Amino acid sequence: MDENVIKVVLVDDYVLIRAGTRALLSGYENIIVAAETGFDQASQVVYEHRPDVVLINLICCDRSKQFNLVAEINHICPQTHIMIMANSADDRY
Repeated sequence: MDENVIKVVLVDDYVLIRAGTRALLSGYENIIVAAETGFDQASQVVYEHRPDVVLINLICCDRSKQFNLVAEINHICPQTHIMIMANSADDRY
């Protein structure tokens, strides 16, 4: 793969959100969505694909799972960058 291409894994429990994010990213020549997954399978998918970036929607699950996933990705793929997205009307986020 071209070293200028950014390989991304999308993590969100909602298929519609993943599809929209994939469509948005497809407009960039240097970004490839290598995989997309729900929260429960995220660690395994990240381990299998070894992406440059993991894009996680943290609103899709409870807070303890959020922090555990970030820590686990940092452990299994320390070279992978983690990007968090969140969309909520709740001021706590």
